[in-house]
Amino acid sequence: MLVKNNNESIDVLINILKDEYDVYLEEYSLLEKKIDLIKEKKVNELNGLIKDEQKILKKIVDLEQKRLSLVKTFGENISLKDLAYMLEDEVLRQNLLAFRDKLLNILEDIRVKNELSSQLIDVSSKMLDTLLKEVSGEKEIGYDKFSQKSSMVNNNLLNTRG
Repeated sequence: MLVKNNNESIDVLINILKDEYDVYLEEYSLLEKKIDLIKEKKVNELNGLIKDEQKILKKIVDLEQKRLSLVKTFGENISLKDLAYMLEDEVLRQNLLAFRDKLLNILEDIRVKNELSSQLIDVSSKMLDTLLKEVSGEKEIGYDKFSQKSSMVNNNLLNTRG
């Protein structure tokens, strides 16, 4: 089934996709900043960035709802790719496919950045946990040459008398 005479709707859809792409670029930029802040352990700045990220996510949700509503007018459970191939107008088809591809690429980039961010947080958390255990004397550091257990509790700065 070819879609005819809905050029205005397709133009609106392409504009929504353009807006989504722009917002995803903002999200990507924030993710790069977030990774830098995580590496630098700047918690206060990270909290501010997270608030900005929540505003961007709100924009994304709003645009996505508009996009889904508009696509449903062409049929239930139809993908952008399917819709593009249903279009009679070749120029609109190519534009729709081009923005679909741009969105797929930026979303993949965001997924990778989110994964990296998550890994950095995990590593930082594990390092902090290890350091806290060592400083508090909880962590055992091995055996001495007589096979007696030695621990940081015995020589911990927090356990010395001044």
